[in-house]
Amino acid sequence: MELLKFNNLSYRDQVSHFVTTRHGGVSVGEFTSLNLGFNVGDKYKNVERNYEILAGELGILPSDFVIAKQTHSNNVIVVEKNKKRGYPTVPGTVLEDTDAMVTAVGGICLMVRTADCVPLLLFDPCRKVVAAVHAGWRGTVKNVAGKTLKVMHERFGTRPQDIEAGIGPSAGPCCYEVGEEVREAVMKMPVAGERVITSGASRGRYYFDMRSANRQTLLSAGVNPDGIEVINRCTICESGNFFSVRAAKGRTGRMGAGILLDF
Repeated sequence: MELLKFNNLSYRDQVSHFVTTRHGGVSVGEFTSLNLGFNVGDKYKNVERNYEILAGELGILPSDFVIAKQTHSNNVIVVEKNKKRGYPTVPGTVLEDTDAMVTAVGGICLMVRTADCVPLLLFDPCRKVVAAVHAGWRGTVKNVAGKTLKVMHERFGTRPQDIEAGIGPSAGPCCYEVGEEVREAVMKMPVAGERVITSGASRGRYYFDMRSANRQTLLSAGVNPDGIEVINRCTICESGNFFSVRAAKGRTGRMGAGILLDF
């Protein structure tokens, strides 16, 4: 199994993390092979087996995953304990209408799923708090990353300058072309704006750098530049390694980005 890691998080004790690729599972066809999305058209038994394989690689149980049912919102949930809820067919816990999760409880693997959107993993080594964030263009302009930091501060006393952050593979500015609606929303962001959106190949089209926009959001909230690591790989360019809705024109699998406290 090919799992991607961030160096800044790998050096830290008491925390484990990962970003999956599309390799290492049992799904076939357009879902080849480590598809972690239950609601994308793949066979349930294959997705269930993929979770088992991933859990085995991580040394945890499938029931230890806490997964967001993402709605491109800026809703942040604090996970207090690993209670099963949501859909019983999904391993572990599913949190409804959620795009970011925070916990200080050990042994819970917070995981967001992506196929072009930006996954962010956050760790406060001082107060032992972790977060997993899903940021598509809507979540990015809604400041889901900044709101997650605010929740971490309000609930656990996290200081942004203590944060170690990882920003994973996503649709890159080389390929992620958007329309006027997105450009207008990006230009209203309190940070980034024109620095992360450029003219596209045709009139009324633009290239949006979601990874940079989320990095700017973290910086504006007070996160140290040295504390932010970015995997600058485009899921559209590398659709052979990553699931990409854009590259597949809709029907494809989902990757996972997760983080857990090891105590």
